[in-house]
Formats: sequence, structure tokens, C-alpha cells
Amino acid sequence: MKAHHILLFPVVTDCMLSILRIIRRLVGTTSDGRPNTGFTTLTCTFRKFKEKLASQNSSSLDSKKQISEDCMKDPCANVKVGDRCQVEPGEKRGIIKFVGQAEALSPGFWVGVQYDEPLGKHDGTVKGKRYFECPPLHGAMVRPDKVKVGDYPERDPFEEEEI
Repeated sequence: MKAHHILLFPVVTDCMLSILRIIRRLVGTTSDGRPNTGFTTLTCTFRKFKEKLASQNSSSLDSKKQISEDCMKDPCANVKVGDRCQVEPGEKRGIIKFVGQAEALSPGFWVGVQYDEPLGKHDGTVKGKRYFECPPLHGAMVRPDKVKVGDYPERDPFEEEEI
């Protein structure tokens, strides 16, 4: 087969096949039982498509929310407010200011950190709710698995790093 012939055949991946199956299931069938495959027969908008998909999966989403309420509870066991910590990635150091669930964020447990340097995103307020107080741009809410608790002293900005 010549190289220019190969370009005529589309590459079909598992992801594309999954998307096609979902579209076929959601589009439905015509009155004579054949699948609606023509774009001219498609009368829904993308918004309606998403709403229909969400309604079909709502029961599975509810069970996922119930499971995720306790997400990251175990890593929080050794994390206490006032402990020094280091946050990965980036080896950012700071003090733990909050441990628990944050309604303004996705379900599960969160750790509020006040960084030693202005490496954060906020001052302890997330989406209008205050979880802790710190200087502007020193606060961050991170998942407990990103936090290492230990003896992490503040870095001296004038200290020369070893090569």
C-alpha cells in the first residue's frame, strides 16, 4: 500500500469508539428501529446532550459523592494545626492552619497552609469563606497527601545554596 493511501484511513482509538457508542445511545433510534446516525436528524443541542448524559449518570454520581466525602481522611491523621510542613511539588514550606472539610472546595479533606513566602493563592479565604488567617498570597488549600509534616525550618533567603 502506498503512503498516500494510508492517509485516507482514519485512525480509530478506543476513546473515539467510546464517544461514538455514547452518542449512538443518546441519539436513539428512528421510528422504524434504525439508529439515528445522520446529523440532519439530530435535533438536540450540546447543552441538552450534557443534561441527558447527566440525568442518566446521576445515580452513579450520587454514590461517588458519598464515597468522596471521606476522601483523604486517613492522611489527615498525622496532620495538626500549628505543625511545620513542606508541600509538594516545589518543596514549599509553611505552617498548617486548617485541617478538615471545606464546603467551598470539592468533597473530602483539605489542609490549609500558610507558606513562609508569598507562594500561595489567597489569605485563607476561599470562595468567600474564611478557613484561616494569613498574609495575602501566603495561603493555600492542598490535599493531605501533598503535605509532609516534620522539622522544616524557615529557609534563610540570604543563605547560599550548596552546589
